[in-house]
Parts: sequence; structure tokens; C-alpha cells
Amino acid sequence: MATRTRPLAIERRPGFNEPAAQAEEELKLTLLTYNVWGLPHWMNHAPRARYARIASGIERLHPDLVLLQEVWTKPAAAVAPTNAEWLVAQAGSPNFFRRNGLMVLSRLPIVGGEFHPFSHAAFPDSVVRKGALKVTLRTASGRRLNVWNVHLQSDAPRVRMRQIEQLTAWVREAEDGQVADLVGGDFNSTPDSPEFQRLSRELGPTAHELARAPFAPTYDGLSPDPKQAQTIDYLFIRPRAPMDRLEAAPKLVLTNPDPRQRCSDHVALQVDLRLRSGNLLVQARSAGNTSPQPVAYSPAAEIPLGH
Repeated sequence: MATRTRPLAIERRPGFNEPAAQAEEELKLTLLTYNVWGLPHWMNHAPRARYARIASGIERLHPDLVLLQEVWTKPAAAVAPTNAEWLVAQAGSPNFFRRNGLMVLSRLPIVGGEFHPFSHAAFPDSVVRKGALKVTLRTASGRRLNVWNVHLQSDAPRVRMRQIEQLTAWVREAEDGQVADLVGGDFNSTPDSPEFQRLSRELGPTAHELARAPFAPTYDGLSPDPKQAQTIDYLFIRPRAPMDRLEAAPKLVLTNPDPRQRCSDHVALQVDLRLRSGNLLVQARSAGNTSPQPVAYSPAAEIPLGH
């Protein structure tokens, strides 16, 4: 299976304004990651009205970054709020069987990115194109962050471990002048698994580990049986520059104690991040050393969400 990267299409919503330049001493950022269960209706039989509820919930929470997984269908693309405060990044395809289901919403300028498909997959995941959607962001002070939206194989641990080997190599080799890599999404790996241990070694601590907080279940398949609850969604933080401060405050959002009232078989993980480094006021690397980033900008009318 080919592993050639694909450029992203960035929808610049009308009225989107870049943040005013400033010499910020500390970077504060709220990130949300959520598997929205956007399968075709004949597969999950979930009402389409829930997508508008997800969009309303995202607007209410007002994060700076949103990493969405399983935005497989055109109706599922309605999870993206329609206000004017977002850039929407996808590597779309008109063919369902070549889609990756990944979407990034950002209030920060996106200056680069691409989609990396995994070269290994097992059925049923092999009928689509799972991988990692990477965006490079520029903060108000001009610093860069690499953000990776990830969805790993749902079963087949050996295949998932091979995907982790690819993912960690992509993150490790990316040189975009970033002060840190934020790697989030649905990893389909529990904290006691060998896959999680490999992720943690290569990608740094999770938000829960930084906060010294216990892991909380993020997936239960909408089952009332507590034994079905698992922690499989995370945010890993990998600094690229020495940090004087690196703090994270995770919490679960867009949830409900009654599974029948939930919008997805996952709940969303929201993380408030605070980063401060001794060289926050300068680029982590010179601009001449940053790698080229294929990005296509277009208004919404030319790139409909879900394609």
C-alpha cells in the first residue's frame, strides 16, 4: 500500500481573522479531540441530528483546536461549526473508500500540513485510509506548533504496532521550526497495553500524566455495562525546546451519564495547555531549516466538507 503524503485543503471561513501579533511570554491553548462516530447511517443507525448537536457543543466550549476522527460521510461534516472563527483542514476524497475521516479545526493560522496514510491495515479498517493528519500552526508570537490528528487500527494489535512505528517516525523526523508536537486522537490502545507504552516512550507524556491525573474512560460503545468502558483517546505532548513550564489540565466533555443521550460512542477529551520555554520569543529553529508544507487554501464553496 502506498504511503505517499497528500496535501491538505484548508477552508478559510469568511470573516476568519488571524490573531494580532504579540510577544507572548507563555502559550495557553485549549485543545479538544473527539471521535464523532460519523459512519454511514446504515452501519450505526445513529440520528444525523446529533452532528448539529456536536457543532453546538464545540461552539459552546470554544477551544482553540479541535481534532475530529471518523468524519467519514458528508452529513458527518456538519460537526464543524459554521461560525466565522475557524480554519477547517482536511485531506478529502470523493471516494468513501479512500477517506481518512480526519478533520482539524483551528483558530490559529495553519501554515502547513499534509496527510500521512498508514501502509499497514487490517479489515475492516483496510477498506478506508487511516493515518495521521498533520498541521503546522503559527501562534500570535510567530512560534510554530505541529499538531497531529491520529486514528489507529481498531483491532489487530500487531498491525497497530506497525502503524505506531510509522507514526512515531513521522513525528520524530518532522522539522518545521516547531517548539512542540501535540499528538492526539483515537489510538485504540489502553494504558496497560504494549502499544501505549511505545507511544509514551516516543511521543512524550500524555496530558493525564502531566497533570498526575488518573486516566478516564473515553469509549464504551454506548453500553451501560461499565466493563465495556476503555481509555483509548489521548493527547501526547512532545517538546522540541527546553520548557520552563509544561502543564496540562485534561477533562472529559460532550458526555452524558445516559448513553442514549450521547452524540457518539466516544466522549471528547479537552485539554488546557500552558507552555513556556526559555526561547519562546524566538523561533525554535531558523526559518531556512523548515520543511516545505503543501497546503491549498480555498473558500468553502470550492471545497465542500465531507469530500
